[in-house]
Amino acid sequence: MKEFQQIRIPLERIGTLIGKNGATKKKIEEYTDVKLEIDSNTGNVIIYPSQKMKDPTKVFIAAQIVEAIGRGFSEKKALFLLNPSYQLEIIELTGSNKEMKRIKGRIIGEKGRIRQAIENATDCLLAVYGKTISIIGLPDDLAIARQAIEMLINGADHGSVLRFLENTKFQRRIRGERLWITSEWDPVEEE
Repeated sequence: MKEFQQIRIPLERIGTLIGKNGATKKKIEEYTDVKLEIDSNTGNVIIYPSQKMKDPTKVFIAAQIVEAIGRGFSEKKALFLLNPSYQLEIIELTGSNKEMKRIKGRIIGEKGRIRQAIENATDCLLAVYGKTISIIGLPDDLAIARQAIEMLINGADHGSVLRFLENTKFQRRIRGERLWITSEWDPVEEE
């Protein structure tokens, strides 16, 4: 028997993982050739390869999608991980609940402006959920997003972080790099 993965996600995210009438679960199973066994009492999700699976790395891809949904991403955003170039990175926050709430507020910013600025400048997707900040993106972009988030966690003011992001975006334009590549590939449209 091929390898399986086990992940525990928050109970309040089980509904998002299953989706309306099981639609999200079915998509993940179909796109990755896996079988998901979801325990809605514990939050445990076991990911088994299906009989038709030919590529065992799909178990890992399915696990990343499940983990992304568990960390606060919508189904549509989590499915970007079907593209093997995209990665999920999770930053664990530490400290008291009050401190974590303050840090999450700094990362989101007023009316979501800081999170949006990080997403726009880095071509990444961010989720702020529970005790984590999660990022989906390409490896080089993840490094930039992580640096901006770490600056905020370490107390940098929003202006400094915005300048860092603007300089990064400007440098990428000069080098002719793509900006917001995720708009070019939509896994949901491939149905």
